[in-house]
Parts: sequence; C-alpha cells; structure tokens
Amino acid sequence: MRAKRKYDPEFKREAVRLVVEEGLRIREVERNLGITHGVLKDWVRKHRDHKDAAQVGPLGPQSSDAELKQLRRKQMRSLRSLCVQTGCYIPIQSCINAAERC
Repeated sequence: MRAKRKYDPEFKREAVRLVVEEGLRIREVERNLGITHGVLKDWVRKHRDHKDAAQVGPLGPQSSDAELKQLRRKQMRSLRSLCVQTGCYIPIQSCINAAERC
C-alpha cells in the first residue's frame, strides 16, 4: 500500500484556482499536476463549502473576482444549454458578445 501523499497549502490553492478561476477540468488538472485521482475534487468541494483552511485566502468567500468569474461561467453554460435546446446554431462567440452586452 502506498504512503499517503501530503500536499502543501500553496499547492492546493493553486490547483483549486486552476479549476475554480481558470475553468479547467478536475481530471485534466490532476493529470497535469500528478495529483492522485479524486483528491482535487475534494479540495474544490471543500473550497466551495469554505471548510478547508488551506483554501482560505485570495480564493476565499471574500473574493469578488472569483465569484464574478464563476457567475460568468454559469451564464455561459446556460447560454450554451439554451442554444442546444432551441436548436439555434449561433457561433459561441456571438453568444458571448450578446451576453456581455446585457
């Protein structure tokens, strides 16, 4: 059995930032950083629940930039979903431009 690997808080913060702020997929970040499968998902969940002290800081609940980026990503997902549901075939850049004008 492998020994449990320890990650320092700065490493955790950066990995979570890549997922939360940059919008990268968890599996992709785990693979790129060599993180054990499933560990990053827990870090992100704890960050979103604000339970892990290692995640408090620039990514904490007081970070309006992170919240704004998260809301924009959510808005884009909704737009994409709406386009798929209605069958509209507008290039995604047009959807982005339309969303920014609102």
